[in-house]
Amino acid sequence: MLNLFDSYTLESKDLHSSLILSGIDNPTMIINDDGWLPDNVTSPIQYFLKKRWSKISWETFIF
Repeated sequence: MLNLFDSYTLESKDLHSSLILSGIDNPTMIINDDGWLPDNVTSPIQYFLKKRWSKISWETFIF
């Protein structure tokens, strides 16, 4: 399951923390990223960039 929020408002923060405290620790994604997301929350752009960069070898960036 995935927690999907439009933006990380006070209400979504409260719901997210309540879910974690109740033992439901699903991946959480925020559609409208304001640049200040906690470490356990991601945006679609962060998710796909992480996937992309994990496939690229860092040896290609060595000059």
